[in-house]
Amino acid sequence: MTSTTTTTTTTTPQPQPQIPADGVLNWKSSNTSSGLHQIPTFPSKEAERQWAKQHMAAAFRTFARLGWADGASGHISLRDPVNPEWFWINPYAKHFGLMKASDLVLVDHEGRPVQPTPHKVNAAGFIIHSSIHRARPDINAACHMHSPAGRAWSSFGKGIEMLNQDSCMFLRNLAVYEGFGGIVLAQEEGTRLAEALGSDCLNLILQNHGLLTCGSTVDEAAAYFIALERACANQIMAESAAANGVVKRFVGDEEAEYTYKCTATAACAYMQFQPEFDLTVALSDGKCDGMQPACGNCVKTGRDCTIEDPSSKRQLPPNYVEMLEGRIAQLEEILGQSHPALATDHMSLFLDRSQAATTVDEPSNTPEGSPVETERELPPSGEEVHEKQDSTTSAAPNLSQDLDSLCMSSASGQLLYFGESSALTLSKALTSVLRSSRLQGPGMTVSGVRSDLWRHIPKPLPASLPDPPFGSLLVDAYFTHVHYQYPFLHQPTFEQWEQQVHAANRTGNTPDPGQAFFVYMVYAIGALIVPTLCLSSAEALYAAAELLLDQVVGLESLESIQAILCCAIYSMRASTGASVWTLSGIALRQCTDLGFHRRIPRATLGANTLQIQMQRRVFWVAYNLDRIAAISTGRPFGIAEEDIDVEYPADINDKDITSTQLLTQPRTHHTSPPTTMSLAIHNLRLRRIWASMKSSIYSINQRTSLLPDGQVVDSLRDRLRSWLAECPQPVAPDLANPAPYGSSKWFMLTYHHSLILLHRRALVAHSKLDYTPSPEMAAVYLECADSATILCTVYQELYFDSTISHTWGALHILFLGGLTFLYCLWVDPGCRRLYRPDVVSKACTACTVALAIMSERWPAAQPFRDTFRILANATQAMLAEERESNNNNNGAGRRPALLPALNAVVSEGVQQQLAGISGIGMCDTAEHLLGEMIQQ
Repeated sequence: MTSTTTTTTTTTPQPQPQIPADGVLNWKSSNTSSGLHQIPTFPSKEAERQWAKQHMAAAFRTFARLGWADGASGHISLRDPVNPEWFWINPYAKHFGLMKASDLVLVDHEGRPVQPTPHKVNAAGFIIHSSIHRARPDINAACHMHSPAGRAWSSFGKGIEMLNQDSCMFLRNLAVYEGFGGIVLAQEEGTRLAEALGSDCLNLILQNHGLLTCGSTVDEAAAYFIALERACANQIMAESAAANGVVKRFVGDEEAEYTYKCTATAACAYMQFQPEFDLTVALSDGKCDGMQPACGNCVKTGRDCTIEDPSSKRQLPPNYVEMLEGRIAQLEEILGQSHPALATDHMSLFLDRSQAATTVDEPSNTPEGSPVETERELPPSGEEVHEKQDSTTSAAPNLSQDLDSLCMSSASGQLLYFGESSALTLSKALTSVLRSSRLQGPGMTVSGVRSDLWRHIPKPLPASLPDPPFGSLLVDAYFTHVHYQYPFLHQPTFEQWEQQVHAANRTGNTPDPGQAFFVYMVYAIGALIVPTLCLSSAEALYAAAELLLDQVVGLESLESIQAILCCAIYSMRASTGASVWTLSGIALRQCTDLGFHRRIPRATLGANTLQIQMQRRVFWVAYNLDRIAAISTGRPFGIAEEDIDVEYPADINDKDITSTQLLTQPRTHHTSPPTTMSLAIHNLRLRRIWASMKSSIYSINQRTSLLPDGQVVDSLRDRLRSWLAECPQPVAPDLANPAPYGSSKWFMLTYHHSLILLHRRALVAHSKLDYTPSPEMAAVYLECADSATILCTVYQELYFDSTISHTWGALHILFLGGLTFLYCLWVDPGCRRLYRPDVVSKACTACTVALAIMSERWPAAQPFRDTFRILANATQAMLAEERESNNNNNGAGRRPALLPALNAVVSEGVQQQLAGISGIGMCDTAEHLLGEMIQQ
């Protein structure tokens, strides 16, 4: 008996609550029924999909508001109402508080996106949710978060007790998955999770992991998650009190069963989530969620539906593009009445391009050793246009003529013609090159090979300006991985531009287009280096920069050259882009036009200290890119060495250069501490050695002498050794995330690649002499094999350390290095005798592993990997057979009359892989070495 006094009062009888089968408590008065929130029905599956996606996005924002967003962890899935074999899931590493319905990714049962999307999907999330949806057709939605209380209670590996009314919701609706298998990256782990859930349970505690809840709607699954997370928090607090001797009292079995039946229903759980949904919509301030044709938030708030333009930040109608197209069509119709030749249907150009993309090109008769596809010339203009138009039978207007015949109305109503010599046409030609897109090819390295594949890839929408914290990470990636090699930007100046662009963005003003262009380009290149640091893709950031391109490159100034170099650096690292050989040539010509290649007195230039240094930097960076592209592709230099007499930039840190003076003395000796310019200047010295190689060994005038002059080769080798001996130390090495550029391994790679480049002409020439033995060539084969072995081994080490960027240039160098090693073993008996089987196996394995890692990033690299693997296996088999033959002859082996030959099966396999390589491109030297190995 307790001391509580109970009093009873008499009241007027009231309507009693009716408990329907679904457990939702509805009050019935007279003959009128007014229920609470009801799960809606829909006129079509498409309408249900739209509604469900809006509630899924709201669930994410609700979880974020409750503090359960945890970096890239956590996910919600939704079975697609239109096709139940698919399901929607959140994009990887997007904050829950920023989630919109248009961000969600639709995937099939194998994890492939059903619709075009720039987003990635969490692999662990896909495995968990696909297993649940496969095993439980009754489950349409599932939530999994790493919430604080859920994570804490999951460490006990047991369910919750019936401590209060809210806990009773999980009386017979909660299971425990005992055992933690680490991050769920294996399908077996996902299957075990689904099995733990059973055939009728909707909620699961994952031991040492977190919580997972399910339901027939997202609202039900979200409501269960909120309730289970709070029940875990209550359990933890109760356990803490019980540890101090306070006795826990549990809900009785009958009462728990009754409460469970009333609350653990789909309708009740749906109702529980609706207040959270309404609050989330209210806190979103009615912002559009991107759904078409009707936005859920806008419908609820009764506002006009608008979307935010990424570049201008303006609020626009969702059908803004369609409105513009209609207006353009109307203006074209009006223009056609006065100037029919100019009133070209803007959509016909797109249709013509689409038809051309689906047309199979006729085989071309390209000369042997030339690139698969040559550089496309600019469209003809002027007189050539008229000649071409006269000779054709087509009545369609010539596109080149339309572009050149840009007309403007003068005061007298006359049409003004701007020909090909005008600055307007030059600016359009330049921006056309910068905007060109092609599939980059490892054989062509920095030149790129055109392909129709890019036409079928949807171009991303321009990205909005990333928040300053994300931008800072991208800037750090750029200046760590790019600036030390190609320092054409001044870091303090760029940081000022970035601050001004973000300040204008915050206040709603339009930033300076030049500054905004460079900020977007640096962000885009940084996103290529570390794509996980930014919510926007590198392609979307580059698309935003393209919108500002015309306003920068038309300046014909230092900034316009810097803009071209930005595009070149982006293209070097991207899978599609403009030709770096073309861009570096354009940059060099603009530098030459402005006199940056000459030693001109400062007073004549009329520039300050900072401008002088930046003019030298942009010229030498353009020179560096030009030499890399020309050597890799066997093309001419953009400027001759004898035309250059400008000094190198000062070897000094960026922060020590002002408009009036250099704050410190430049570095003058290789033993001095390095600066941010030391690596770039040292690389320039190497490029000048490469230039000497090309002029003295690879020059067309030198081809009458098959083998290079020995004294010239020795002199160049000595210069390479001196270059390696004077390498600067790394600048401020970051032991947590070391960059390979400027490290001892990187210099070793570059040195041995240069040695192979030095001797590659001799390897090709020796084949034309029928491999006549000589001590000089024996030394060449041995030095090439040694350098190739070191190159392959160091590349493997760098890829294992994940410190090297995956570029086509790296693939080109690695594949050609490995191929050179195999060729030396194949051709030279001395190399076969000196290299032990274990050393050969180690080198081949190193190259194969590095190529395999590359091919995981780029499917186009797979033919290179497979070609090398086939040749490596055949080479090792050949060496084994030769050793066995020598042993059978008691060591009295002799050099065979003919070179070893691949068997028919291996040769056919290589030929099949070469078909894939030829679609991308391969330099003529690699083609010759491969040809010698498979045609013997």
